[in-house]
Amino acid sequence: MSDYRTYITQTGFALESDAKLNNSFVDHSVLVVGDGILPESASAAEQTDLLNQIREYPITIEKDSANPEVWIARGEIPIDDGGFMINEAGIKTPAGDLYAYSRQPGDYKPLLEEGQGTSYTLRLKFVPGNADAIQIKIDPAVQFATPTDLENAIKAHEDKADPHPQYATDEDFTKMAMVQVDTMHRQVQQEFRLLELEKKGVASVLF
Repeated sequence: MSDYRTYITQTGFALESDAKLNNSFVDHSVLVVGDGILPESASAAEQTDLLNQIREYPITIEKDSANPEVWIARGEIPIDDGGFMINEAGIKTPAGDLYAYSRQPGDYKPLLEEGQGTSYTLRLKFVPGNADAIQIKIDPAVQFATPTDLENAIKAHEDKADPHPQYATDEDFTKMAMVQVDTMHRQVQQEFRLLELEKKGVASVLF
């Protein structure tokens, strides 16, 4: 059975230790992907680099809302980038140190000219040895909406007194109905009055 979990590398643990000693954070700068295939017999934690790195992308790092001990690193492969297999991924520092490594299931990211223009979001879940050395990192160019974000947004929308001001409310329909009833009532009164006047021979004088 394939192991697609994300492992902190030995280099990554060393970076955490240094960050703790210096009262700082590990600088996770990019999410990297490659097409190398790490054998199941090899240790992901002992990797110092991807077997064959192809691309690197800006990274977003945040805590998993469902499990505070777990952190999630996200990176997005743009719609206009592709033409390669994703067999491995990792998290690197600005110096190129591999903080974490993960085997990937081998998805193919197509090119636009191949007929499939879609972006690809890669998510790596990891548990740091020293959470104090990890900080939330947001790429301003890429924002991700989690299921919790969507649920909160929908609830906030539904809780509004008038979430759709462009549409008629029940009160509006009631007012419209009252106006229609009043108009019909006036029309009936007018027709009745005309009938009475006709009987008296007055209606012909009015028209």
